[in-house]
Amino acid sequence: MKASILFLFLFTSVLSAQEAIKHKFIACRFSQGKVSIVDEAGKVEWTCKVGRMVQDAWMLKNGNILASHAMGVKEISPDKKVVWEYKSPKGVELHSAQPIEDNKVLVVECGTSRLMEIERGTGKICKELKLTAKGGIHTQFRTARKTNKGTYVIAYLEESRAVELDSDGKVIKDFICAKIRKSAHGCLRLPNGNTLVTTARSGEVLEFDSDGKIVWSIRKNEIPEGIKSNYLGGIQRLANGNTIIGCYHGTPQYYEVTPAKKVVWKYHNPEFGNIVSLTVLTTNGKAEKNPVR
Repeated sequence: MKASILFLFLFTSVLSAQEAIKHKFIACRFSQGKVSIVDEAGKVEWTCKVGRMVQDAWMLKNGNILASHAMGVKEISPDKKVVWEYKSPKGVELHSAQPIEDNKVLVVECGTSRLMEIERGTGKICKELKLTAKGGIHTQFRTARKTNKGTYVIAYLEESRAVELDSDGKVIKDFICAKIRKSAHGCLRLPNGNTLVTTARSGEVLEFDSDGKIVWSIRKNEIPEGIKSNYLGGIQRLANGNTIIGCYHGTPQYYEVTPAKKVVWKYHNPEFGNIVSLTVLTTNGKAEKNPVR
């Protein structure tokens, strides 16, 4: 009961303070191995068990959910049936899955240290790049994203850096994120060519230009009052220019900031446990760009 009251207070207090920003989104409930869809009223409308350590989730054009978990990737229908899955080898961890062109999924595996494009439905490995990374099976990589130019941006968690690779796997850009270990988690390429990265244990958000220079950030001393960002996971830049951040260890679990670093939306549900990423589907009834692949 107390947990529910806390959730309602956090959610409604933001709405009452301004013209309401509302989001429908997919939440990755990491510690519980579940994916949930939350509507714009903050109500959980769909939940499905996926597997250990759910890190990444998308809604496909067919209405199915694509989600990564420690041992692979699953495509799940609205009636919660697994219609396709990729299973990683034993002793490997997988923490990222991005639907890309030609009915494929981009994944990066810790342990085998490989980046792969896998055909959904058949499981055919269409492309494989061998990577070199420090750290153990749990800490090598986190997010991997294919850019519109055909390059790849990957968060090397253990090494606290994000790396851009060309189509052949050659390093063409290195984004150094922090001086402490295990501080690169979420990463993505923005439409303007910049790269956005969350720094996990460092608890910061960094935006790099094409030269690797930091042009926008949220540093530890800039975290808005009332936000406890102890470990940052997923991140998304919205059509309105704001940034939504996922807090693995922190309160609230998700929050949205303007370029001026003002908090305009937040969500916390104690029943979700530790979360990582989210994918915003709609904002005030309008579809976000590229949340559906």
